Amino acid sequence: MIRNGSNSLNFVLYTERIDKPELIIYDLNYEQLKDKKVNLTSKDLRKSIANLDDILIMRQGKQLLLDNLSLTAKNQLTILFYECELFVIDNQKGQILTKQNISNHQITIDYFLSPTNITSNNLHSLVPIENTNILIGLDNLNHLNIINYNFETNKIIKNLITDTNGEPVQIDSFRINLNLIVLNLKNSLNKIVILKIDNLLKKFQLDLKNTIYEINISKDSSVELYGLNTTNKYAFLIENQKTLRFFNIETRRELIDTVLYSRPGDIVCNNDFICLSMQDSRIISYLINDPEDPNAYNRIKNLNSR
Repeated sequence: MIRNGSNSLNFVLYTERIDKPELIIYDLNYEQLKDKKVNLTSKDLRKSIANLDDILIMRQGKQLLLDNLSLTAKNQLTILFYECELFVIDNQKGQILTKQNISNHQITIDYFLSPTNITSNNLHSLVPIENTNILIGLDNLNHLNIINYNFETNKIIKNLITDTNGEPVQIDSFRINLNLIVLNLKNSLNKIVILKIDNLLKKFQLDLKNTIYEINISKDSSVELYGLNTTNKYAFLIENQKTLRFFNIETRRELIDTVLYSRPGDIVCNNDFICLSMQDSRIISYLINDPEDPNAYNRIKNLNSR
């Protein structure tokens, strides 16, 4: 699901019959529905269907495998990745606008002589950038890729993010919130870096001199859960499964470094609270009590006594 400034909501539902795979896109008008106090009906939905028979042929038995699917934020197009190819689908008309093979295939002598040489032909973690037709994704070599669909020329442009020496950047994972991106560089530099997405889009280079904030991680540590709060003021991570670390990006201070009683399964963070879902089915919420906040005492005083 994706919401854009055009006050519309998009749901993309993939269904497959035995004889006919289809991509079904439902559109909702947010302005018409926000004051509605009844359940949604079929009249509230506008539906378009994209027939995938012509583009999705490879199957395992009767099951069709989609590698990745996402929506662009600007024109709300469906971007579908399957078998080394990207497909751009018009949600309103249910039509395939274009397709392009994006595999990095360099047929050289070195390639044939090295059985460990793997081509970059798989995209995962496709995430849209706000108010654009641009998506960011990782390939099977853990290289960061920028996927840009030009609506006017109907072409897909794929750019690989490199370092300042021109070498592809390898990352473990990434998170995007608003205009910032968080990169987990655990295996290469043992740190998590936060920077503006625009800095990546200018030259398609990762220049660590332009980072907004860096969090150092010890070599023997593991980091799986991390991210930003809704306003990009705070960053958080779980280190070694149980250690919660919390940072104020603006003042460049670490506010929390505490060991949890159990391993969390997920984390969400807004302006006031950071909430963790624990493995024992409990939900724990921490009030963000920033010492730099002049209203910190009143916020604690106004908390429910229970």
